[in-house]
Amino acid sequence: MSDSKKIAIVTGASSGIGAEISRHLKNESGHEIWLVARRLDRMEGLAAELREKGALVKVHVLDLQKAESWQELETHVKASGSHVSWLVNNAGFGYSGRFEDESLESVEGMIALNVLALVSLTRRLLPYMEKGTRIVNVASSIAFLPVAGHAVYAATKAFVLSFSLSLREELRPRGITVSAVCPGPVGTEFWDAAGVGAPPKMVVEDVGNTAFLAVEKSAQGKAVIVTGALAWLARVAGALLPSTWLASLTARRLGK
Repeated sequence: MSDSKKIAIVTGASSGIGAEISRHLKNESGHEIWLVARRLDRMEGLAAELREKGALVKVHVLDLQKAESWQELETHVKASGSHVSWLVNNAGFGYSGRFEDESLESVEGMIALNVLALVSLTRRLLPYMEKGTRIVNVASSIAFLPVAGHAVYAATKAFVLSFSLSLREELRPRGITVSAVCPGPVGTEFWDAAGVGAPPKMVVEDVGNTAFLAVEKSAQGKAVIVTGALAWLARVAGALLPSTWLASLTARRLGK
């Protein structure tokens, strides 16, 4: 497989961190970038931009909340005869509010996208990876602590962090590196999708810088990539303070 074409797969590539990571990956020589998301128009625009800068790009319109899409992407990789040099599991969404007020469709879709798609794609594509491959799982600073009002989202990202660290050790003998990216609030469409306004600008991370650090630090083999002051604060708080106290503290903003 070492002489085969290399591909870098980015899920959730139509906007935000995924789109910016794709822009940074264009600088990695010798591989084709595969953009994976639901919105064709967004990805076509990004693909055109990357091609103008000399990148090889393919667009795959897939809804990764659906299990058949996981199989379809694996089929495309197998048919290409390529090996996966980068797998960036970035697709995901969140919800802000009480668990009992969240629709069952939203809860199940979030788990399917944030957890099941990430795990299934990683497992399905492992046979197409070799020494030097980078797996980048985009988690969140919320992975470090329980947050009332984001019960399911926080749990999915805690899963991503734990899974990444464990898988990293399992794949170490194969020379495959796994990194978990844990940003704080980033200036993306996430906040609108979550049904909550964006945080104050002074604490919002620049999405381009977050993506740059994700690619740069993953290439260096870093296990956990924390970006932004609030993300570091969350990591320290999660390590030092009781989780029951943190959950109770975050619940106060929900009222009674």
